[in-house]
Amino acid sequence: SNAFAIARRYHLRADIVERAQVLKEQGQGDAQRLMERLEDLLDCHVGTTAELGVDPDWMEAMAFAWLAWRCQQRLGGNLPAVTGAEGIRVLGAIYPA
Repeated sequence: SNAFAIARRYHLRADIVERAQVLKEQGQGDAQRLMERLEDLLDCHVGTTAELGVDPDWMEAMAFAWLAWRCQQRLGGNLPAVTGAEGIRVLGAIYPA
């Protein structure tokens, strides 16, 4: 199942997880069932970003804004331990008009 695959990867990467809390953007229908299954498999709280004061509808925009800022600052936007990349990489490109 998707939940099992996610949980397995999470446990394999446990060395880079700072706290046993998984956040999801929203949970309706199949997504809600997935989150419930993850909570069971991971034995930790699976909450929403709203619990931290961040509207789930804003998450994608916030993620891309962070990536754009990292690119502008010429800072890496990846974690090699998570992505499997050979090193930190600046993600994206800026093309002046």
